[in-house]
Amino acid sequence: MNAASAQVATSPEDVRRQQQGLPTAAQDPSRAGQPNAPMSAARNKLAEVAALDWRGDAGCTAALGEAKRLSGR
Repeated sequence: MNAASAQVATSPEDVRRQQQGLPTAAQDPSRAGQPNAPMSAARNKLAEVAALDWRGDAGCTAALGEAKRLSGR
């Protein structure tokens, strides 16, 4: 998954969720029923880290720490 698809509905279920004001599966993997939700959340956070870093945003350091916490490392 890339950072662009994290904010856009990519399946019929995601479209339905967005219409109801709910997060997409990429935005909230635990609600999507994915078995590895903690690692999915960490991967999503890493995508955010990459976007922040690309923009030169110093917040990427804090986001990286959060990604590590989510992954259990």
